[in-house]
Amino acid sequence: MIRPLSPLSRAAPFLPARKAAPQTVEQPPIDEVTLSSRPAQQRIAPKILLGALTAVSGLAGLAGSAAVIIHGAQKTAADTLKDMGAGDPQLQKNLAAVDLKILHLAQKEGVTFQLVKPGDDLLQTGALQPRPDSYVHDQLPQIQAFAAQLRDQPLDTVLDRLEAEQLPVKLFTIPTPGDLPFDPNLAQFSQMPQSIHGMALCHGAKTPEQIKEFTDLVKAINGETYSRAVQEAADRMTGFKRMGMNLTQQPFNEAEFRQNLINNQERLPLNHREINLLVPDLYYTSAGKLDNHDRASLESWSGQRDAKGELSTTGKINGDQNSIRGEYFKNKRILVRQTEVSKRAPIHELGHAMDDLLQQKDPEFYQSWKAAVQKNYDHMMQNLYGPEGGTEPITHYAETNVGEYIAEGFAHYHLAPDEFKAKDSKFYESIERFVIRLKQLEQPAAGPQTLGEYVTSLFKG
Repeated sequence: MIRPLSPLSRAAPFLPARKAAPQTVEQPPIDEVTLSSRPAQQRIAPKILLGALTAVSGLAGLAGSAAVIIHGAQKTAADTLKDMGAGDPQLQKNLAAVDLKILHLAQKEGVTFQLVKPGDDLLQTGALQPRPDSYVHDQLPQIQAFAAQLRDQPLDTVLDRLEAEQLPVKLFTIPTPGDLPFDPNLAQFSQMPQSIHGMALCHGAKTPEQIKEFTDLVKAINGETYSRAVQEAADRMTGFKRMGMNLTQQPFNEAEFRQNLINNQERLPLNHREINLLVPDLYYTSAGKLDNHDRASLESWSGQRDAKGELSTTGKINGDQNSIRGEYFKNKRILVRQTEVSKRAPIHELGHAMDDLLQQKDPEFYQSWKAAVQKNYDHMMQNLYGPEGGTEPITHYAETNVGEYIAEGFAHYHLAPDEFKAKDSKFYESIERFVIRLKQLEQPAAGPQTLGEYVTSLFKG
């Protein structure tokens, strides 16, 4: 930092020249004369003059420096947001509620904004990332070791570990009739145990090659767990057949029937409700292979249902503003509808980005902090709207899951802090800790950013 000239050095040339003192003893400078060294008239006038000149000159210099610094801070914020793709004036005004250090950190880590409108091609935004053929195959050894650790573990443990490891696998779940990703005709299977062939269809596989790739991966990932599921299913189906044959009193080759089931195990309905089967996080689409997040995004942003209720995805952003307002992608891109730039969506999505970023940058802090937030979220959900001691969420969307709870907290902290503190003071304190830690992760700027910091720096020398 360039140190400014001291006010005294600027005022000194305007002081009247002093006459030589008649005494032979050396006199101290005017601004160091004590009250007893000169008559009152002689010592007060120069002091007043010096003080006035110093004050005027100093304030002028300070005001000029402050103006430059404040202007520089504003320019820095604008440049930071432009670098993040947030050049829209309304979007900049909205994001001005967020601390500049957090915006600096987000920009430095590659977080970007992109505004979209109906008719834009979702794939051309760069937010979706089609997966290469090696997406799951390259990580298969790690996935297999991970799956072996989860064998016979409780469902909650499995879900927690899946979230923590972030491997390209997920627990298979049967899609509901209204949420089938590609083929509404699969609705008939929604309440039935599913074969791995049916799992492949639920993941959009259509060609024999796609179905074989998916089913082979399910077998390889689950290993002994898959074999056990097949044996259990064969026993169950054989038992049903035995019951029916006993009722009709017809002969029945049980061993042959059971072996035939195992030989056609790809179509054997497995009891996935009791046996945790992991499947690749891989969906086959016209856009290429996507993971579950991007597949759901493709449907949310561009999916439209026809008169029969069948879902089609064109890749074009749809006109339904109720479907999705904004989204954060793992490639650190935030999509926001053009109509939402002045609303809460941009800061909400930035909250997702900062949540993801803090987990990467400081996992030790994040683990402890997230545990406290999870506890608060669980308490809220258990006591939601209760008659006594019940809790009210800061927004209804905060009830969705703990991730949305955090993002809504981040938005509320910046846009409605008083309301936030009144509704959920513990969660408010958690988000405040979150914000403080993010600011600490951003290296301090080379010079002061505000007038207060500038004045403080002068006293520090």
